[in-house]
Amino acid sequence: MNLFGSTLIKKHFPDFREPNDIDWITSDPCQLKPSSPREEYHFLPFAPDREMTPDEMYTVKASHAIYDIHWKKTMADIRFLQMKGCKIVPSFFADLREFWRQKHGEQKRTDFEVLPGNFFDDRVNRKESHDSLHEALRFPPTYKKFVAEGEVSPDRDKFFSMTRMERVDAIFEEAYVIAIERYSHLPDAAAYGAAQRTLVTRLHPEWLADHIIEGWSKSYWTASMSSMHERYRKIKNERYDDQQTRID
Repeated sequence: MNLFGSTLIKKHFPDFREPNDIDWITSDPCQLKPSSPREEYHFLPFAPDREMTPDEMYTVKASHAIYDIHWKKTMADIRFLQMKGCKIVPSFFADLREFWRQKHGEQKRTDFEVLPGNFFDDRVNRKESHDSLHEALRFPPTYKKFVAEGEVSPDRDKFFSMTRMERVDAIFEEAYVIAIERYSHLPDAAAYGAAQRTLVTRLHPEWLADHIIEGWSKSYWTASMSSMHERYRKIKNERYDDQQTRID
């Protein structure tokens, strides 16, 4: 049984947040004990027979962030570990992702085979089209650069052939649109955070969700990191004010 989770991260990095409990991990199911309010016990069949390195703990966090389970805390920890220079361990990541599929079940993400004009649509009722919000933020919309001809699904090769700035713009553009559509009642930063949570855990294809997770600290963790931020705030708050006027 080895130290794990936030307690282990705190051991590696004393400036990490205070853990809520003590986590232990084992690859031997016979060593598992009932959890208590102060101690949690976890089983991982391929866990190393030692305490995990910071890179391995970061890999655990990043591999699990596509699930909407303690998401805010997970992403805050990911940001901390990214700022410490931690990197993904690819083979460990692949094993973990398969383990999570077995543990949580196959994750249902958005079906992108929808009518043109409903990109990233998951059957939300809208008073205005999704595309019109993209165009209000930036014209022409960045997302059109990475959909295949005649398709509505994001194309991985096209996405990664774009410049880094185009990719960043595309990610912010989509998060801002979701924030305006669904979360305009929240403060600007909270609406953006809720949108990214929805996209990473449910709407984006897994490869695109992983791109956001891996770039979280450097590019995506807060709403104000984009040149479109002020435009987003203006559109979001005008839309919310208009909704409130109609209700009144």
